[in-house]
Amino acid sequence: MINGLAENPAVASNTGIFLEWISVEDQLPEKRGQYMCWVEGQPTDQPNLQLLQYSIHDDEEEGIWITGSGTVTHWMPLP
Repeated sequence: MINGLAENPAVASNTGIFLEWISVEDQLPEKRGQYMCWVEGQPTDQPNLQLLQYSIHDDEEEGIWITGSGTVTHWMPLP
């Protein structure tokens, strides 16, 4: 389990709005753009927080995360 994610699934932004992490198993972004992501498998087995680009073409149902390596497990839109 991601450290802190189970204990606090919501993160407060500086606007006071609480945002929840979304599992990639439950839902992917509907449009391309940058998202805050938890990534596992790079450079160690410890997950880390990254700002990543999600790319999707108009004729596709699912897109891809642009990462150097590792696997995105959770994401959230930027506030």
